[in-house]
Amino acid sequence: MTRKQTYDSQAYGEDTGGLLVSFKFLMAEYYSKDLSQKITSAARERMKRGERISKRCAFGYRKEGNNLVLDEATAPTVQRIFQLAQQGESTRSIVQTLYREQRPIPTVCRGEKKSDDMSCIWTASVLSKILQDEQYLGTYIAGTTKVESFGTKRRVPTPESEWIKIPDHHPAIIPQAQFDMVQAIWKQSGKPRGTSTQSVAKPTSPLRGKVYCGHCGHKLHQCNGKTKTFNCKFAGRFPDRLCYKLKVAINDLEAQVSQVLANRRNNQLAIPTPERDTDSNDVAQLLYESFVAGEIDAQTYQSQKAIIDKPQSKQKEHSSQTESYTLTEAVKKVFYFPDGHIEIQWNET
Repeated sequence: MTRKQTYDSQAYGEDTGGLLVSFKFLMAEYYSKDLSQKITSAARERMKRGERISKRCAFGYRKEGNNLVLDEATAPTVQRIFQLAQQGESTRSIVQTLYREQRPIPTVCRGEKKSDDMSCIWTASVLSKILQDEQYLGTYIAGTTKVESFGTKRRVPTPESEWIKIPDHHPAIIPQAQFDMVQAIWKQSGKPRGTSTQSVAKPTSPLRGKVYCGHCGHKLHQCNGKTKTFNCKFAGRFPDRLCYKLKVAINDLEAQVSQVLANRRNNQLAIPTPERDTDSNDVAQLLYESFVAGEIDAQTYQSQKAIIDKPQSKQKEHSSQTESYTLTEAVKKVFYFPDGHIEIQWNET
């Protein structure tokens, strides 16, 4: 009688470990992707029924269960914005009116930002988004973004042709005729067709996009005039603001940040780092010979080698931190304050 052969993974030791781990990982990834697709499909079905409503709904509304209802506190501000736009007011004029009338911005109304002396300063981008939003006609809109790819949280815009729209889904704040008139006015006031949008390439600072106003927290814009500066345009129309017309010469700011960076680099270089000595090299060689001879397994070899290499790893890490310090790589944010002092946030290195 021939004995039936069976497969025992333990009998193969290290030969099958990697295969089993890879197979388990592959199955886990498959089930995760399948689950993600099912969740996405279920969410889209709810969108098609108009039942999926974000807690952070359009300004002027609030969420009650699966319904959008008028927010009595903020809906009048939306109506006021459309009224001013219908009268032909520019975004600059609307911003100034909302400031005079002390109408808080959406993030303050939602409690996402604390109320302060900047709470009623609107931006053109926020106004533009409100004035083009069909949700104020009572239209449900969903599916405007999607996850870029499986395993990431980054969302990307979807074509408008793929959006889900349901008319008469909730109470309208703006009548159709007024909405259409505002769109026509804005279209006429836009840049004429055929106007060239090309511009001459301008030199940029390594700090561009990283400099913020220390008072209002908004990003400073690079201005390439006779003297290149970073300007705070957020409160540029309000003389009573502390950061009104705040600006700093780019060369001066770069020099100031470079000095702070140099001091920081010198302080790091002054920290002593342990080096791997001759004895450590000898131990490492003996450990490797034991592994080759089969006296110790791979796991023991790797764990012991990590202990020996730890001082050298620290030295390499320290060297990489101090050798490649540049403004672009090292600086995360620079906050420039009206009194001239700066605060710097560094990238993790």
